[in-house]
Amino acid sequence: MAEKLCLYCQEKKPSAAFSLEHIFPDRLGGSLCNDLFKTRDVCRDCNSKMGAFVDGAFIKNWFRTNDEALAARQYLDLNASDSILPLVYMGILQSLPLHQGLVCEMWLGACGERFYHIHQKDDPRWDTFVGGNPMARKSDPGRVYFFNTSTNIQWIGLALRSMKSHFKRACRYASNLGIQSGDDPASPLLHPVDEVAQQELDLIRTLGNDTHMHTVKIQLGFEHRFLAKMALGLGYNILGTRFLGTEYARYLLAALWEKDPTARSMIPVRGTGFLNAQDTLLNQIIGWAGAYTIMLYALHDWFVLSFHLPSGKSMRIAISDSPQLCQAADIEEYHNGSVFLIIPQCGRFLGPIPLPEYLSHQLGNIRIPILNELERLHIDPMSLPPCR
Repeated sequence: MAEKLCLYCQEKKPSAAFSLEHIFPDRLGGSLCNDLFKTRDVCRDCNSKMGAFVDGAFIKNWFRTNDEALAARQYLDLNASDSILPLVYMGILQSLPLHQGLVCEMWLGACGERFYHIHQKDDPRWDTFVGGNPMARKSDPGRVYFFNTSTNIQWIGLALRSMKSHFKRACRYASNLGIQSGDDPASPLLHPVDEVAQQELDLIRTLGNDTHMHTVKIQLGFEHRFLAKMALGLGYNILGTRFLGTEYARYLLAALWEKDPTARSMIPVRGTGFLNAQDTLLNQIIGWAGAYTIMLYALHDWFVLSFHLPSGKSMRIAISDSPQLCQAADIEEYHNGSVFLIIPQCGRFLGPIPLPEYLSHQLGNIRIPILNELERLHIDPMSLPPCR
């Protein structure tokens, strides 16, 4: 049987042991991306581990989830019957006396709607993952209680759809809202209140409008392994197998697998993380409101990945420090830089866009049609109708 070398574990395995790996996570719009951001040279075992502990640590971090929730409003079509918004994570509620082994996480909707998610407490290693262990939520989806705050039917519909999208497997109940018609009996927005749900609803109601005490645990350096994975995958796709033989690629591989943040900080990978990135004018111009923005550029002896969150917050990591690779003619398109945009909220992927043209568009010197179209989809969240 034919064998292949896994990009991540560097082990030879049968070809049948490999699967499609999204270098940029599917959950963030990776399925929208072109083949540059995908590979079939990763074994299923590594694919699963990366999804749970590398992509997962990034996707489920408090900073990123709330960044996405706020940025997604810039492409919200409130009139669309299938529109949804990510929810804002507030943390684990401390002021609710639940049975032993249960926790209650609180989320907010766009109009301040409250969602109380009760489920089994997970192992402490998942404490920094908003929503807990994503694998455990498949067998223990929990129960969600919706407290509506809006009188606008559009916002109410959006809140219900967003709840169903966010808590797909959970039983969903409402405290102060009923569905009179139009609900799909096979997959309802809200479930009938049973005895357990009634007891928990009554308990949550005792909180009233008093101050809610929450706990949020944050993993510092949550982005480091994720950036190393993207740099390794893109470096391999662009520079080929010659890249994997370089010393710097081995550093990226070591950073990808190192779990201990202190030990990982000793690995000589070049870049800037979430908390120490500088908010320069250039970063503001490169970042696109509401989009994940990726810029790739080869400059002298460095091939660099610049990654921007939908809010514009930027991070960087070097893909290679080999002059022979960075100055090669076959990566000429990156010598002046290329930009890619991923906007999950409206299902768009754009790129590659040459960096000089992208900057000229951002500065108003030229107009790029595909960016013009994206700008027409963008809205000012302040223009949305009031919640009441």
